[in-house]
Amino acid sequence: MNIISIILLLWRIILLSCCYGAATTSAASWPIAKPNCTTHCGDVAIPYPYGIGPSKDCYLDEWFQIDCRLTNSTTSANYRQVPFLKSVDLELLSISPFDDGSGTQSVRVKNPITFFSCEGKETRQPQNLTGSPFIYSQKDNKFIAVSCDLFALMSSDHGTVAGCRSICRNTTGGDFGTCYEGIDCCEGFLPRYELTNFSIEIPSDPMGHCKYAFLVDYSFVNNLTNFQDVKDMDSVTVVLDWMLNVHDYGERFSEGFREKSDPTGNQSTPFCTSNISDSTYRYNWNAMICACQPGMEGNPYLLQPCQGTQTESLLSGFRLILDF
Repeated sequence: MNIISIILLLWRIILLSCCYGAATTSAASWPIAKPNCTTHCGDVAIPYPYGIGPSKDCYLDEWFQIDCRLTNSTTSANYRQVPFLKSVDLELLSISPFDDGSGTQSVRVKNPITFFSCEGKETRQPQNLTGSPFIYSQKDNKFIAVSCDLFALMSSDHGTVAGCRSICRNTTGGDFGTCYEGIDCCEGFLPRYELTNFSIEIPSDPMGHCKYAFLVDYSFVNNLTNFQDVKDMDSVTVVLDWMLNVHDYGERFSEGFREKSDPTGNQSTPFCTSNISDSTYRYNWNAMICACQPGMEGNPYLLQPCQGTQTESLLSGFRLILDF
């Protein structure tokens, strides 16, 4: 390799380093909200179509309005901001990043635990999501009931949605690892159809033993050690899938609406589609999501150009060197 070739190779390596630096900068700088709109409530990022304000243009409509509240505290110094989905009055924990259009879009919220005959605890039922863009995620949640010798049901307008039965083991405490066996607790799984409203039922116990049941995010319950962890709580984490209805929102996103990627080959152009491969949405052929092209990132609901990921920029740089 002569001196000129070495110089050219070094130059291309420098270009690759620039690509990496540009990718790092762009990945951190793409907008998540509309101009002049609040982007966070506390530690939670609020990407459009969700929004806080200050104007109504900051969110798509009332279903996606976020109410940023201050938690109760005895001193103002301890106040912290907490986001709520205002339309359904549920505390919002996170909004999952938008994907490439091949899967679901979801949020994590706090949903109440339903207690029966438990001292100091109310019998609260899960939130009714009927008419909203949200459904209880079938693939990310499961139903759990705690106590021995119980029969628990989840019921909706469709009839029985899920149920389980437990047996007793004469030990103290207990952990959720035994629920699949039905020992001191039990678990059930959701059907593959729209679930927006349900109630939890546990027949009365003549002995008045404390029993409780809840729908819960798989990842949340995997981090719990024993039953007492939940008994001391009022709510647990639940995943809600969300979607836009083509008939309600298609015109709003008509600029980006198409069933396939950009035929011109412009990879930065986001698109909106009702051609969703994830089986969770098969119950509703009117569901629509917006996404960036594979290998790109950004907020597609802003209908602004998406940006290349670090990986894509690095690959481009390596291809530059390999072409040498």
